[in-house]
Amino acid sequence: METIAVYWEEQIKVYGISDKFDLMLSTLTFDPSELEFWGQQIAALEAGIKRFEFIACHRGEEVISLHLLLDKGSAKTLDEAVNRLAATRSLHCRKTWPVDLIYLHGPHFQDRFGIADAAATSLARHNLTPLITGCAGTSMYLVFRGGEGDRAKKTLTRTFLTPMDRQRS
Repeated sequence: METIAVYWEEQIKVYGISDKFDLMLSTLTFDPSELEFWGQQIAALEAGIKRFEFIACHRGEEVISLHLLLDKGSAKTLDEAVNRLAATRSLHCRKTWPVDLIYLHGPHFQDRFGIADAAATSLARHNLTPLITGCAGTSMYLVFRGGEGDRAKKTLTRTFLTPMDRQRS
């Protein structure tokens, strides 16, 4: 006999919901054969850039898109490097500014089903569509057009239960 346990919460508990506004999203699109080269270039760039707030990569049928989220103060460093390197490589770069980042923190998102669905469903009900999303272990990242982040955070704050909510009740 096998026992299967299912964890369910009426309102999903998270450690917190944070935000960063007025960021820039750079999307580099290139041939899959160039992945190692561009990976090395981005790693080298980190020394001159304060930090990347979020990095995501996805592969289409014929291209790879690398999404880099950073503060606009670091954008010039990235632009200079990309422009210099793009002269010798096949690359398309699209910049979206401003964008807002909302991120949720654990616990153990990778072990709990339905968290991404709860966020997506709630956001869709409020006509909010992230430009890009990503999950890493105990965090979920959602990037929105500039000006939508505050509304998205309020929506997610009503969807998920944070320690601050538990202290008030």
